[in-house]
Amino acid sequence: MTKLSKTQAALIANAATRGEGARLPAPAGIAGTILDRALEALVSKGLAKRALLDGEETADAAAYVLTDAGRAAVAPDAARVAKEDVAAPERPSGKLAAVLKAIERKRGVTISELTEATGWQPHTARAALTRLRQRGFPAVLSEEGGRKAYRLQS
Repeated sequence: MTKLSKTQAALIANAATRGEGARLPAPAGIAGTILDRALEALVSKGLAKRALLDGEETADAAAYVLTDAGRAAVAPDAARVAKEDVAAPERPSGKLAAVLKAIERKRGVTISELTEATGWQPHTARAALTRLRQRGFPAVLSEEGGRKAYRLQS
């Protein structure tokens, strides 16, 4: 049996519940570099592969799907691992909590708004956003109507 990390087991368990498609969307709390590394590890172990799904024409649109070996690797308690051990990330406290609260707003938050709210320099505010991503919060920069704002990816 292939040894899997908790993140890899959660991804496989989540995909296995999707039946034939077995697409590998991430459960809540798994994002960014952690997700990318876990998916690449599953591919290198032969448990997942990149494949074009129905209606998609380019390799850029390819998604990760389970292989037969990936389906076989789903342990009886994999669903428990997916729900219990890889739950939503722990919420930070202090100014980092204020940054998280700001990016959770529908409109998000700009760097200038973050610097004003925290008293930090712009590079420190961007570093705080990076720290949130590392902790599993999918903070992304998006532009809407000429306004660039950070918000949580849904």
